[in-house]
Amino acid sequence: MDILELIKEPIFWAVSATGSVLLSVIANLFTPKIGSLLSKFSEKRKAKIKKKHLNFINEVKYVSSNQNNILNYKVDAAYWLLRAIFLLVLGIIIFSASNAFGIFQIIPLFIAAIFIARSSQWVDEAILKYKVAKLASDRAETIRKFDYEWNHEEYRIDSDEYPDPRSEDLNEVLKKWDEENIT
Repeated sequence: MDILELIKEPIFWAVSATGSVLLSVIANLFTPKIGSLLSKFSEKRKAKIKKKHLNFINEVKYVSSNQNNILNYKVDAAYWLLRAIFLLVLGIIIFSASNAFGIFQIIPLFIAAIFIARSSQWVDEAILKYKVAKLASDRAETIRKFDYEWNHEEYRIDSDEYPDPRSEDLNEVLKKWDEENIT
């Protein structure tokens, strides 16, 4: 009966919630490092991680191509975060009301646990969307800075006969930026 009394105490739930959030953050920090360590032993896992990283790079490049895409990703991040907060609050309300169900209070506790776990996944989705939007915004700013500097130089080739050296310079600048910021 001591365990049942302990579970009914609010301090137990506060400590449990705080501890689970801390463990979740620590797990999210160490997951990529452990995944890369395990990928050394498995070629399939290494290929999967590499494909995921290439998809991330391509997504950043695609989003940076248009200012509307950047804005849409920022709005999506806010939307996912709002959904996560709503689901978290709903899970906490269900958790608080679980005492009203008497003998069947395990059912609302289980539902609340599902809601809270799902909200943490949505927070991760919001963080990923915002990270893509931030990197794409920085990349687009690099392109705008390059265009500004190029347009203020005295030497320009306006003829169609010659290749545009600007595109090669821009590709070099973007390749350098991608290596420094994305990879």
